[in-house]
Amino acid sequence: MPTKPDFPYSLKEMEDRVEGYLQSCKDSKRSPTIPGLCLALDITQARCRALIKAYNALDGDEARQDRKSLQIRHLRILDSARMRICDELEQRTDTMTLFRLKQPEYAGYKDKEDATSREAININ
Repeated sequence: MPTKPDFPYSLKEMEDRVEGYLQSCKDSKRSPTIPGLCLALDITQARCRALIKAYNALDGDEARQDRKSLQIRHLRILDSARMRICDELEQRTDTMTLFRLKQPEYAGYKDKEDATSREAININ
């Protein structure tokens, strides 16, 4: 992964943009969304998905913590913002929230378990 940041602004500016977006949502009583976050950060949704996927593909939290590159720190801020949005969505119970949480850019939840992950129950 290159060490050059994918964002044209500093870590502080990125944090300020994320906090500003989340605060504006709170002030206007709107739910924060990934598209809204992308607009605040001036990136496309496709780019956001790719960045989060790249960050999550790193070898666990220890590898992420060990890396000191500017890009990793930007990605950590982006992933943290995504998790904060998902956390807020999980507190709600409306249908649209459930739909959003099933989207890969949010949490990627599924309606039912994979058949291969179930343990067999034997009745004697």
